[in-house]
Amino acid sequence: MFDLGTVGAALTLDDVDFTNKINGAKTTAEGSFSGLTSMVKKMAMAASGYFAFSKVKDFAMDAVSVYSDAMEAAQKFDVVFSSLSGTGPAGELGKAAAAAKDMQENYGMAEITAKSTLSATGDLLTGFGFTQEKALELSIQAAKLGADLASFSNYAGGAEGATNALTKGMLGETEMMKQLGIVVRQNDPDFMKLVKSIMATEGATLNEARAQAVLMTAIKQSPNALGDYSRTSGSLSNQMKLTGERMKDLKLRAGEFIVGLGGLGGLNVSINDMLKKVTQVIAENSLEWIYYIRTAANSMLTGLSGAWQVLLPVFSAGSEVIGTGFRNIWELGKWTFENLGTIFSNFGDIIAAVWKDAVQNTKSFFSLIIESAATVGSSLWGLITGKLSFDDVKEKFSGLADSAIDMIANSTKNTDRAMAKAGVTEMPEFEFPDFKKVIEGFGNINENIDKENLKGLQRQMKIDEDYTKSKLGLNKEEESGKTKAAPDKAKEEIEKGKDSTGSFSAAIIAAMFGQAKPEEEIARNTKDMRLSLQRMEKKPAITF
Repeated sequence: MFDLGTVGAALTLDDVDFTNKINGAKTTAEGSFSGLTSMVKKMAMAASGYFAFSKVKDFAMDAVSVYSDAMEAAQKFDVVFSSLSGTGPAGELGKAAAAAKDMQENYGMAEITAKSTLSATGDLLTGFGFTQEKALELSIQAAKLGADLASFSNYAGGAEGATNALTKGMLGETEMMKQLGIVVRQNDPDFMKLVKSIMATEGATLNEARAQAVLMTAIKQSPNALGDYSRTSGSLSNQMKLTGERMKDLKLRAGEFIVGLGGLGGLNVSINDMLKKVTQVIAENSLEWIYYIRTAANSMLTGLSGAWQVLLPVFSAGSEVIGTGFRNIWELGKWTFENLGTIFSNFGDIIAAVWKDAVQNTKSFFSLIIESAATVGSSLWGLITGKLSFDDVKEKFSGLADSAIDMIANSTKNTDRAMAKAGVTEMPEFEFPDFKKVIEGFGNINENIDKENLKGLQRQMKIDEDYTKSKLGLNKEEESGKTKAAPDKAKEEIEKGKDSTGSFSAAIIAAMFGQAKPEEEIARNTKDMRLSLQRMEKKPAITF
């Protein structure tokens, strides 16, 4: 009978267990998602930190660059308007500095932009013959008109670009002014009349009068643009341009702070001094360093070449043995593959023949041992007693050798007969390594090493010759055709120490420690090389 209470309790327990498992799974899932979220957050923070650092680094580099450009612009500004810079007796700004400040405050220019614009125009005008004061006056007019024209026509080059176009026009290149809506015809009667009027009233030269006439014509042709920057300074376009200029000022001050904080100015001077010294050291010692490096490389090459001549016969012997072995294995494998079926078909007869040969070989082997003992004993006794001569002993041992050869020849007689009867082909003859070639390789080691040493000495002589020519300027003399005294100079250097000998390796080490010079080592080694060459060249085996 079913107990409904028990069944209900069981179902209830099962439901609770199921619920607990579901809640556990939910908790596990939430923990997993929480861990994943935490990892993603960390990755995001790391990425944001990297990008933030990258942006800060880029800003700092831009700031230093802007500061450097600003210093250059300020220096040019102070030179162009040297008589108008500085401060007055009451601390007031000079005319040039006041003009630059006015352009910053009322025409939306950064400090670097204002000074660059004014000094660029002033520099060209003073070159035309204008005084600094007159050049500053015209530069201010051109800069203000350029700012208004850029604002009015939304000129892509901005106020600075518009001012440059006006400046070029003042110097006679009026084509760019057309982009600002200004057309100047310098051969027009009215324009020529204006030029003459300025020359008469102000005592200006023709070039000065033309420059002023162009600027006056530009102002006359731009009635709608005059004052436009002041009227529309709050527009989105002008405010965006202003933001760019204010960022220049911010970077200028940040760059000034970074340079001052890090002492970059002095550091750059130190780095430049160091680079200058390094360049000077390289220039003064390049010939010696090239000589040492080439000499060391030649010594290494000669040594490695000699070592290879020692190893080459070893590799040749190994190659000969391994190659012969593989060829024998290949031939044996082919023979086995071709005759395997025949051997298995006649396996009983072949094994019987092999066993028969083994028994006979065992008997023959022991018989040969007994015969050998008898031959040795009788030979010794015959020699001692004088009954046998050396020729007799030789015949006895020849007979023993014949017995041994006969035993070896008949050692597989029954097996060969059984295999031939079964139709098995003869086993291939095994190839033996050509040890004669290997022995010849070992025999020529000394000769080959001498050849490599000779090549090394010849290379070293060429290195020495190149260095001597470069050091004494012989290359230049040869190029110019003055070769008469060149060999004498080289000979003098070599003759200084030709009676002594030395080691190239020792020369390199000594030179590195400042104990010797290349030309001294060249002279010191000359006699040794000459004798070595003569000794090697007398060997008939060496050919070139």
